[in-house]
Amino acid sequence: MRPFYQGKLDVFCAVYAVLNAFQLLHAMSAWQGKKVLSELLTRVPVELPDQWDDLVWNRTDYVWLVEWLIAEYGRELFPVRFHRPWTGSPYAHPSDIWAGMNDWIQAEPRRTAVFRFQRFMPVRDEPVVCHWTTADRIMGDTLFLFDASMEDTAVHLIDRYGFVSQREHISPSHLLLIEPASIFLMEPR
Repeated sequence: MRPFYQGKLDVFCAVYAVLNAFQLLHAMSAWQGKKVLSELLTRVPVELPDQWDDLVWNRTDYVWLVEWLIAEYGRELFPVRFHRPWTGSPYAHPSDIWAGMNDWIQAEPRRTAVFRFQRFMPVRDEPVVCHWTTADRIMGDTLFLFDASMEDTAVHLIDRYGFVSQREHISPSHLLLIEPASIFLMEPR
């Protein structure tokens, strides 16, 4: 038997992704992170009860939660600017996503991206993992993640040619889907 860890029983990876982005951009401390998480756990059920129910039962894509966290805590406490270049785009080619994220992250030392990916297995139609993460850095053809997952099979890096951006392009050689509309490019304000 193995002990439980963050993410094994809860569905707060989107929260951890944003907190990790704040940590990269503003050196957020563990104490500050605990405070934001505690506030979230007390505020959302009262202020957004329908979304809270969807969040707890994993019936959401969590985009609203990332937007809410950035709006609530990225305004004054951890001031950030963000944009979502592929929101509303019916399709973004993986090479365009790579180029856009690479140009964004490489242009300034204190920039990151928060996004959602899905990991598939060849014999399953549904993803085995739907996970939010934070970009740490890009070196050559590798995107390194600043990720909260402690699983042995966690994704901690993504190869430039190792993902697709549309579900119908999943194949045995490309089992990782980055959802273009979920990408938040962030920088300190």
